[in-house]
Amino acid sequence: MVPMTFPKLPNYGNNRTCKQIIARSFYIKCIKNEKFRNFGWETLYANNQSKVLKIIDMCDDAYLLFILVRLELLNFNAIDVYAELSTSKLPQDPMAIKIANYLKDVIPNADPIYLALAGEMFAYNSDGLTDFIEQISSGKKTIYPKLSTYKECIKNIQLVKNLTINFSPRSFIRQCPDPVNYFIKINTASNNQFNDDKLNYLIDRFFKIPKPIIRNEFISRNYDLIATVDALEVVSQKSKNCLRKGRKPWSTGYVIFFGEKDNIDFLKEIAYVENREAVQFHIETDYYLRVSEVEKAMEMDLLYKCECCYATDLLQDEVSCCPKGHSFCLECIKKFVEIEVGLKKLEFQCLATCTENFHLEMLKEIVDEKLYARLLRLKQAEDIKAANIEGLETCAFCDYSAIVSQDLKIFSCLNPECGKEICRICREENHVPLKCNEIEKTPELQIRTMIENKMSAVLIRVCPTCGNKFLKESGCNRIVCTCGTHICYICKNILSGFYDHFYHLGPIPDRCPLYTDENLIHVAVIEAAARLIINELKETKPELLNKVDLNKLLPEIINKKPAVRRRGGHGTPSTSVVIENEVIAKILGEDVEKINQLSDMREFPSRQPKRPRVD
Repeated sequence: MVPMTFPKLPNYGNNRTCKQIIARSFYIKCIKNEKFRNFGWETLYANNQSKVLKIIDMCDDAYLLFILVRLELLNFNAIDVYAELSTSKLPQDPMAIKIANYLKDVIPNADPIYLALAGEMFAYNSDGLTDFIEQISSGKKTIYPKLSTYKECIKNIQLVKNLTINFSPRSFIRQCPDPVNYFIKINTASNNQFNDDKLNYLIDRFFKIPKPIIRNEFISRNYDLIATVDALEVVSQKSKNCLRKGRKPWSTGYVIFFGEKDNIDFLKEIAYVENREAVQFHIETDYYLRVSEVEKAMEMDLLYKCECCYATDLLQDEVSCCPKGHSFCLECIKKFVEIEVGLKKLEFQCLATCTENFHLEMLKEIVDEKLYARLLRLKQAEDIKAANIEGLETCAFCDYSAIVSQDLKIFSCLNPECGKEICRICREENHVPLKCNEIEKTPELQIRTMIENKMSAVLIRVCPTCGNKFLKESGCNRIVCTCGTHICYICKNILSGFYDHFYHLGPIPDRCPLYTDENLIHVAVIEAAARLIINELKETKPELLNKVDLNKLLPEIINKKPAVRRRGGHGTPSTSVVIENEVIAKILGEDVEKINQLSDMREFPSRQPKRPRVD
């Protein structure tokens, strides 16, 4: 092996501070790591971005390259790295900080932590730093962690943190006003599938109970986490079921925060299990306070009525009115605005029989920040489009628009939540200096792109009259577009009559179901569409499938249990039919026999997902 040559490090003499000595020592140790050769540090960071950012969130002044080294040596166990750093102060090198600040000005669209790592890597390697800047500035290097990805990751980490180590019952109730029913719906939608994250949580929480007992309780409770916790609490009270020397526990909040997956629904359920008494106390307190306020308002004849859902026991701060005084509860207004924005409508007419509109100033106080920002972007895009401005360009990944010169080949999105650079010819991310037809895609990226494109094609409906795109969340399958066209959500045909195209109480040949469960139908159609792609690749490009792990690419598949049909009915009272292949075939525009022949795509190439082994 050829020995590495290292740049000459500065000699601080007798004036060296303790911080500089430590930084110099760790710099030498880190750059000697074989994994960092040929920009290996970039790959390590890109593959472990969330873990690195979580560690930095807890240890703000830490040597970043050392974090990467320890993650690699400790099998990418973030909580063990945090444990080391929490007992040792490993500060960043002052020179690295200075270079990182310079790089942020030169490459403003890059992930700042990525640039901080580069600052540490090239702190005493001026030639390497010059080459690094030249590669990105010239466009030779286009794939690197972007600022938009960093912001999205930070936002997600903050959400995870609020559900774990910074948990607040009041904040949790705002997200889940009715947690019990919320988790029942989540588990029902997933058919209470086996979940190894939940099992690992149970093993960590009940560290004195043998793993086989925990697993058996989890299975016998149909993978219901809350029910399993209650059962294991009873088991733990019996000493004969407990280990003499329990497994080493960690503070549960930290285990979950540094976990492999940031599944928000899973984290919400864990947060509720861990803080059930506090959450229930706040819910009950709020309930009795409201009952008291309603009784007082009733005595003073100050209760309001919603003219949409007709609730009659509303307090003054629970309603809002149109300019003519028609009152509606805030929940009805929120739902109405969500639907209208989803349909790209920007005039929010009163829900009663009047012609007044809800003003934006009023809606700003009612809807959440994310929805209001979306509303403003749509309004801006509509105003710009109406002006018919020459040279107007719109981002391919969001609604941001700007006027740019026809000579520019690259469009830079200035939306802080996006920030992508887009090729104006192929509408893909910036790939300069390569031409559009010269972009090389890895087998994994090629298959993922094909699957995602197919998913979008089967989920998003397009009005055949005006081209408006939409996705249904609830309601019947007879859709009325903003242009007035009536469309069937299942077969996508234009409807001339009212409801004679549909059936409800039982399947009728050549007709579509009037009601379907959107949660089930969307997952089932996505599953079938992805299977069709894999089957096509088996015939046309089998070599691609042999180079990737399909389990990492494909959407999660639900185990569709046969629905219990009521006498004289089909499906549930709110649906016209259970999810059957005939319906899936109509949505995909495929022959039903082709759908019947689909098998689980994860069977290719003879590789089955493994459940975790519990000793």
